[in-house]
Amino acid sequence: MIDEVVQHKTLLYDRAGEEHYNVVSAFIKSLRGSDPDAAVYWMTRMLEAGEDPRFILRRMIIFASEDVGNADPQALQVATAALSAHEFVGLPESALNLSQAAAYLACAPKSNSALLATPRLARTSASTERSGAPAPSLRTYPADARPRLRRDYRYPHVFETTTWRRTISRKNFAAASTTRRPKTASSARSVNGSRIETEDR
Repeated sequence: MIDEVVQHKTLLYDRAGEEHYNVVSAFIKSLRGSDPDAAVYWMTRMLEAGEDPRFILRRMIIFASEDVGNADPQALQVATAALSAHEFVGLPESALNLSQAAAYLACAPKSNSALLATPRLARTSASTERSGAPAPSLRTYPADARPRLRRDYRYPHVFETTTWRRTISRKNFAAASTTRRPKTASSARSVNGSRIETEDR
């Protein structure tokens, strides 16, 4: 696919204009929509038009946390590894590294829990009394502090059924909770005829 796109020298793409943002948007939405063929196509179109590969890599690194997240934590490693590979190899060969990363991100299961959590918890922190002061059981005390100041804390490695929800204020965080298991969807797409399977995480 990369070779086919490179053969077309007249590409509608202006790095500082509207078409720049249209193509970038198409690239991100192809990743989000789990379409590796489309993602690699739009990525290659940007490269052929002279886009800085680091711009594309930056968008993929953001995407790895924003749209894949903990549904596949390795996605962030793949994206950052592609950046390292590009810095070491350089174009034109590093286009292979970018293509590999784009295909991986497109086929990965998706979760936007990190995106949803950040602004919600920030608003909660700003609006709660005393900026959401830690509950007494979460605070640190001197070694010689009275036992009653420390007894409410349940050490998770000992109390296996204890969850972090019992150690924070439900009142402060209930509306901002994003700790439910993220929804993930398996994807099965083809890249140049090769089927790629991913399992729900």
